Amino acid sequence: AQLRQDHGWIEENWIELAPQLRAMADGHGWTDPAEFQHYAEVFLSLCEGHIALEESLIYPESKARWAAVVARRLTELPALVRA
Repeated sequence: AQLRQDHGWIEENWIELAPQLRAMADGHGWTDPAEFQHYAEVFLSLCEGHIALEESLIYPESKARWAAVVARRLTELPALVRA
């Protein structure tokens, strides 16, 4: 649930940040540097927290599931070779 909520917050922040970033990249000077810095810092903070949570919850679970699949397939391999 926390990861899903994080995605929402990250997307909401990106909606504010993206037009400013696009304007800066296109050479337009209408962006407010302080506002841009605020949204950029919030975006980075949200992403860092989200990635840390993913690494602590999702990646270990994914690795365990992948290891189980590989182990099962390795045990099935001799039967496939004999066939």
